[in-house]
Amino acid sequence: MTTCGGAEMPDEPSQSAEMELSEDAAGVRDLLERYFDDRPLNAAEIAGALGLYVEQNRERQRRSVRDVVKELREAGYAVCANDRGYWLARNAVEYPEYLDARKRRVTFDFVEQRKMREAVTDRACGQQRLFQPAPAECFRR
Repeated sequence: MTTCGGAEMPDEPSQSAEMELSEDAAGVRDLLERYFDDRPLNAAEIAGALGLYVEQNRERQRRSVRDVVKELREAGYAVCANDRGYWLARNAVEYPEYLDARKRRVTFDFVEQRKMREAVTDRACGQQRLFQPAPAECFRR
């Protein structure tokens, strides 16, 4: 791994990593390399190219693609993703930036969940319960 901007950027995957890839992962890698400079490929396009049609169930197709992408990342490939699709990082700066953006998104989601949980607890234990005994969960946070 190479450190770049505080994040780690995978070096070129080793030959042994390439040999360990499943047929689907190797197919996705080849597909992402082929469209390297064009645009991100969405899960439906990847599933179609690999023949991952699972009983016309889009969520299963997406899940299958996510599993294959996870395998590629674990093998050392710098696969980025957003709401438009998947792509291989084009340089040593793009992947750390992607990881930072992903971390910010997750942090935001956790903060929002905490705020929502607190609001529900406050509402359940708040003014409307002023003259009733408060349940024990009102005092946990």
